[in-house]
This record gives sequence, C-alpha cells and structure tokens, in this order.
Amino acid sequence: MPLHLDHLRDSIEALDALLTASEDEARMGQLSEIERMGIRVGVVKHFEITYELSWKLMARWLNANVGSDTADGVTRRQLFRLSAAHKLISDVDQWMRYHDAKNLGNPSIRFR
Repeated sequence: MPLHLDHLRDSIEALDALLTASEDEARMGQLSEIERMGIRVGVVKHFEITYELSWKLMARWLNANVGSDTADGVTRRQLFRLSAAHKLISDVDQWMRYHDAKNLGNPSIRFR
C-alpha cells in the first residue's frame, strides 16, 4: 500500500519557511510584538502537525508492510525503534527529542 506523503511534504515546507522567517532577526525586528508572536505560534503549530503526521505515517507503513498490528498499542519509543529497524528513520533518540519538544511546545529542535 503506497503512502501519500503530500501532506507531510507540505507541512515540512511550511514549517521550514516559518522557522526560517522566525530566525531572520532583521525581518522579525520590523514586526509588531503580536506579529512576532503569531509567527512563533505558527512555528509551534506546524511543528506539532509535522510531528503528528510523521509518526502516524510510520505506524501506517509498519502496519501495512510488516504486519497489520505491528504498530498498534506500542509506545512512541517502541514505534521509533521499529521504524529505525525498518530504515524509516535513522536516529531513535532524535525522534524522542522531537516527541519531548512537541509535548513541551518547543520546536527549537531543527528538522534540517
């Protein structure tokens, strides 16, 4: 079963664009505080969406290609270990940092 990755690609592009804008001090300095806050909130939201899409696609791939219940009921760390074992990701610890950042609302961890 092929996975459709268009939404994930769009989410990553939007996150990257907002993150880049938020790091442009000259550009951010021209904005009002409410506009700067809006961009920061946008970064957090896009980070959360991208993270959620990512792990859900990992689970869907594992269930479709390894076994229909492979990813059902596993912890996030177990899901990331399974994903690494099947070469979907390379670094379980990095994905746990993404998980922790998502729970803290802190997207300062780079996807690049």
